[in-house]
Amino acid sequence: MCIRTWPYIQTNIHFNVTSGLLATFLTLSIIAAPKLEAAVLHDNFFIETQHAVQPPRIFISIKFIPNDPHARMLVLDKAGIFHIAHSRLLPLNFKPYLRIENVDAGDERGALDFDFDPNFGSKDNNYIYVYYSPEHPQRFRVSRFTHIDPLYNKSLIEPDADDHHEDAFAKLDSEKVIWEDSEGYPGKFHYGGSISFGPDGLIYVTSGDKSRPAWSQDLWRTTGCAFRFDKEGHAPEDNLGVVADGRGGILDTIWVFGLRNGFRAVWDIPPQDDPDAYEPRFLVGDVGGNNQQISWEEVNVLENGLNMGWPLCEGPCDNPDFSMSCSCRHHVSPLYGYPHNGKNSAVILGPIYRADIYPSKFWGCLFYADFARQELWQVVFDNTTGRVLDSSLFATQVGEITSLTVGADGMIWMTTVRGEIKRLTYSDGISGPRILYAQASVTTGLVPLSVTFEAYAVHSDGLSLSYRWMYNDGTANGRRANITHLFRREGEFHVQLRVTDSEGASTITRKPIVIVVGIRPTAVIESPKHGSLFHALDFIHAEGTGTDDRILTEKNFEWSIRLLHDNHHHPILSKVTGYSLSFQVEDTGHTYEGHTGIEIQLTVTDDVGLKATDVITIFPEKVDVQFLSEPPQSLIFIDGLPRRAPFIVDTVINFRHPVRAPPTSCIDNLQYQLDRWDHTSTTDWILVVSDDPSALSYRATFRRAVCDENMLSVPRQGLVFHLSSESGAFTKQGTDNVELWTDISGEMDLSIVKGSPLYHASGGPNNLPYISFDGVNDAIFRKGFVGLPLNNHDRTIAVVARYHSRGHGGFVYGSVSCNSAFGLGVSPHAEMFLTLRTWCGRTTVISSVPGKNRDWFVHVLVVRNNFIRMYVDGELVLQQPLILRTRIITDNAFIVLGADLDQSNYVAMDVATVLLYDDALNSDDLQELNAALRQKYIQPLSVIARLLVETPESNKAYLPRSSLLRWKTLWRPEGIRDLLTTEISINENERIILRSTSGILPLSFLGIGRHLIEMSIKKSRPGRSEQILTSKSTVFYVATGPIARDDIYFIDSQSEWHFSVLDNDQPLEGGADLIPSSVTITEDPKFGTAQRLATGVVRYRRNLNIQHSKDIFKYRVRDGSGRQSNHATVTVNILHGYTPSIRTTFEVMSTTTTTTTTTTTTTTTTTTTTTTTTTTTTTTTTTTTTTTTTTTTTTNSIVVTSVAPWMEQIESFSLADIKSCVLLLEPLTSHIISSGDGSVLGWIDRAQSQTIAISTHLGRVWIIEEDSLIFLRFSDQGSMRIRAPRHLQLGNGDRSVFIVVRYRNPVTVFRYGQENCDQLFSLGASKVDATTSDFRLEIQTGCASNSGFPRVTLNEWTVQSVIVSRNFIAQFASHHLTGLSTNNLQTRSGDLYLNHNPSQVENSGVDIAAVAFFNRAIVGNEFRFIVSLLEWRYTGSTDVSPFIKGYFTS
Repeated sequence: MCIRTWPYIQTNIHFNVTSGLLATFLTLSIIAAPKLEAAVLHDNFFIETQHAVQPPRIFISIKFIPNDPHARMLVLDKAGIFHIAHSRLLPLNFKPYLRIENVDAGDERGALDFDFDPNFGSKDNNYIYVYYSPEHPQRFRVSRFTHIDPLYNKSLIEPDADDHHEDAFAKLDSEKVIWEDSEGYPGKFHYGGSISFGPDGLIYVTSGDKSRPAWSQDLWRTTGCAFRFDKEGHAPEDNLGVVADGRGGILDTIWVFGLRNGFRAVWDIPPQDDPDAYEPRFLVGDVGGNNQQISWEEVNVLENGLNMGWPLCEGPCDNPDFSMSCSCRHHVSPLYGYPHNGKNSAVILGPIYRADIYPSKFWGCLFYADFARQELWQVVFDNTTGRVLDSSLFATQVGEITSLTVGADGMIWMTTVRGEIKRLTYSDGISGPRILYAQASVTTGLVPLSVTFEAYAVHSDGLSLSYRWMYNDGTANGRRANITHLFRREGEFHVQLRVTDSEGASTITRKPIVIVVGIRPTAVIESPKHGSLFHALDFIHAEGTGTDDRILTEKNFEWSIRLLHDNHHHPILSKVTGYSLSFQVEDTGHTYEGHTGIEIQLTVTDDVGLKATDVITIFPEKVDVQFLSEPPQSLIFIDGLPRRAPFIVDTVINFRHPVRAPPTSCIDNLQYQLDRWDHTSTTDWILVVSDDPSALSYRATFRRAVCDENMLSVPRQGLVFHLSSESGAFTKQGTDNVELWTDISGEMDLSIVKGSPLYHASGGPNNLPYISFDGVNDAIFRKGFVGLPLNNHDRTIAVVARYHSRGHGGFVYGSVSCNSAFGLGVSPHAEMFLTLRTWCGRTTVISSVPGKNRDWFVHVLVVRNNFIRMYVDGELVLQQPLILRTRIITDNAFIVLGADLDQSNYVAMDVATVLLYDDALNSDDLQELNAALRQKYIQPLSVIARLLVETPESNKAYLPRSSLLRWKTLWRPEGIRDLLTTEISINENERIILRSTSGILPLSFLGIGRHLIEMSIKKSRPGRSEQILTSKSTVFYVATGPIARDDIYFIDSQSEWHFSVLDNDQPLEGGADLIPSSVTITEDPKFGTAQRLATGVVRYRRNLNIQHSKDIFKYRVRDGSGRQSNHATVTVNILHGYTPSIRTTFEVMSTTTTTTTTTTTTTTTTTTTTTTTTTTTTTTTTTTTTTTTTTTTTTNSIVVTSVAPWMEQIESFSLADIKSCVLLLEPLTSHIISSGDGSVLGWIDRAQSQTIAISTHLGRVWIIEEDSLIFLRFSDQGSMRIRAPRHLQLGNGDRSVFIVVRYRNPVTVFRYGQENCDQLFSLGASKVDATTSDFRLEIQTGCASNSGFPRVTLNEWTVQSVIVSRNFIAQFASHHLTGLSTNNLQTRSGDLYLNHNPSQVENSGVDIAAVAFFNRAIVGNEFRFIVSLLEWRYTGSTDVSPFIKGYFTS
């Protein structure tokens, strides 16, 4: 057993140190180094200390009063005390300005920054704004205080005057709280922060992650954010916090997120009279992480809505050290940054220098300090673009700088953590007085103490000199070079000398002479003893004693504790008063590797301010834990960081380290597959450090082989959440109980466990590991999340699982509110249908695919432009439109696995992996995802082949004669006699059969236009039939310029929309990028205006005076080489009354493989098809019966037929305008959603625009145009459903239903309610009896049918209606009464169906043109008008009925 401690070089020390700790990321030396003079690397510059407090205060911020003729400065210390001084009166003599009493200055909290109102000094505006942490309530705030100035409009104070004048101050009772953070103080470190007014007059505040790195990516937290608000604390409408979820919920004032510690920020505002200057920008210095090998310091440009990346990113967004988590799609690179390269670093952002004192080469440069390295740097910007041109070291040994600003004298002033005020002075070679020596006869003694001061100074030009000794004890200054002064009170006094020549130039002593009058107290830490050892979770009790010539109480004793680590420290506790102190050593968080310890400091301060300090250090009792691997150099993760075994971790006993061995990794073309750990069956586990010799060595055994290129991998782009049973599932030591499942793509770990989910090392799909849930009370979840797709944002989700009990439940995230969740699982039905769970039943989508008794399978769902597609093992099983509204509601947002979102129901299930992408995967990536998951979890590798088409790439555009087909096949043969062939078809022409499984085929013969390549790989063996192993289709373009693709947008009735038309456009492969500012509108819309903005976005404004449902405009775009694109068409569909939660392009994309047999009659159909390169128009009259297998990728666009002008008033009238119309389905192309083959996917209700009837079976409902009439044709299995509509009449209430229908056989054409007696309400037709072919209309109530007289003729259009009025139910065919019955209805809520045909009678389909439902009885002329209008519109009637004319004229 190896137990050791690190012998720290430290002794008991009694000396004066600061009474507080810097409220930032401070990086201080463990053992104090000698103080060195600053070394400036530029001629005629030097850094002088203008003021120093002893004992030191933590000066945190310095700023000069705007437009102040007295050139005064305010200095803020961390405890909330403001000081004011005249910068021209040197040495500086600070006076009290404001003391904020309610300040929590512990750890890295306190008063951190302040700023002046932009209108400061104007009438009734003398406000300063302070960012600080109050003790009560514990939430950072911004408060406004009023500045009161007795010197306003008074004459200037002479530089040589004694400092007994009155000065400005701020009243504490003038405080007005402007803004408060919604988060408390969850951690000790990283609270930022800075406050600045922007050129827009708004307040900008930067914060930090509050020691909770993962929270920086959580918008529901206020960690790692920059905030923006006005002077009353109100957020602008376009703030990220408002746009994300509207007012409320997410804190509205959030402007930017993803910062680590935005300690200092500055506005970079170039001269506004320079027309070539870049725009004003807000810069923040973000202090980097503690991993000195990979961490970066950053200077970032903040803009509304940006994600700065922490903790997923540091440095450039493509930084390879963060390649597993950082993405340039989601995170921004810094304007300027530098790596730690093994050194402690902490950037302190300073000003952009635009004064005229320093040489002109420094004009426009950014100055910043590095707190840890004690360096000053300059960064040179391009004055036109703002790009970084150069950076260089300016000075070293400048001290631990906390803030920098440009003073009234045009020079840079700085504050330090040690209570110093420094200035970067430029002398320009001007001569002046020089002090050769200044000394005191004694520096300590009892009161009264007589001290003789002596000094000698010279002048290079021989000018006369005057002397001024400043005693700082409240008495007058001394005016001679040699003088005796009597100190009459106890205390510590800092004496300085200023020498002035006859021309007014002066200099001061750089260090004060410290005079101590009286007896200092003593301070001794009695326990624990210096050098004592501790374990994690130990309780440490410290006791101290002190002596003084006055009585000491507990208030005179103050404790602080900090964690020492190499050459820096982290505060743990500070400013705790009392004779003793107790705390517990944490077992997680910052580790104790390297030179570490805990420093305990006691400071005793007597009543006159004299101090004594004792400091001791205790050390961790450590053990060396060895990690081995077979073979050596295998990868093992500990504390989330990768290491190559063998390695040793020196760590404290009882500490907890997460350990992970990746199940499979490929390194240097060698594959490492984890075989086993020597002590556990899990891949991931928690090491609880012990001194047991048997628990100090662990070995992971890997199987090594050559990396197999046949191994597929899932797409990484856009992957925002990833659970894998092979990696990241941690178990309690010695058990298989899961206690943590980490998100290996980000920070959304599932860390809250209910019940006992179990880890199984084998027995899962392909004998891989899996996690099991018992369906009783097992679940694993997290509260709150960020970075997952919300609202109706595109996304892709994949789950590999198997289910053993009913839902709802599975994997789901979001909030417990209707349509506010999203996930995959199973339904509560006995069949356990596979389900998209959105929380409420109205929007939850239940497929027809049962999950019961189904073994492991790959369940994938893709959301693209408000359209969903569900796949099971790669086969499309469901597609329909659905507008999601996934949301995060405060304190009601979860990610849950193993149960429903509110954990009201648990599901017995086994899970291998969950993947979530924040985009809809394209067809290639979707194929790759399905293939990779099926290969890994469902089918063994030997039966899967992989076809790689390297060029041409899908949807890319190529210049003529430049494209070629390059492909290869990855395949592991099952037998030596297996033969592979490649079949290639181009544009559906005759197939080319090749015996090669890889090759190159020139495509220079292809002309301009869209081209389709279909390829398949077939396996054959003598005596057996061919087998298709894999296939792939690729669509690409040959063009002379970039490809602009048509867009379809669905919008509501708002007047203005912004369309990102370039999102799906494509530059030439290998060519120049598209130029957004080159977008040109080539055909204006008819019912509004379209204007291109600078970003390429098109602003569309509707003409609200014109009622229309569709508008069209065209545009083109140019690339950087000047090549023009084709003309693209943008179709804008207006859904009146429909308001989606997020504005988005609605582009119905369909990629399907189906085999159907249909009989379709199409007469005089005009179809306009527009691609990126060709336009064709055809007119045909055909009757066809076809059986086809097709793979199509299409964008649907249906043209609306115009009507004669004299009909416009009647045609524009909608039945939805009639009172109590709650359902209206009409054959308007803007309200019918169809795929490219004409099959209908959804029918939008015009009366309740958020309601959509969904096709329940794919390829069974078709949109047909016949004799200028558009209608929907339902096959025998075709049906549409509205989930539990809430607006239809229930019970026995009055109602009216009108249906324009053409029967081909008896069916139930309309129904809703429950199957129980009298609880159903349905309409249809039935045979009169079995011996005749006559039909009649009927209604059904669940226990009886009420049939009317035979009034139905097959294959003819009729308006069928039912009126429920009080005690009677009347049935009509057109205007004719066909039946009358008693109203015994007790209709219950249930799904609504069109063409519900459970018996699936052959040829029992029906055609439907319109459906209207009213929640009242429609009678009299109003009934006649509705029937006449429907007949005139849909049944071929040419005469306008008098009932119609009468309605419009009366």
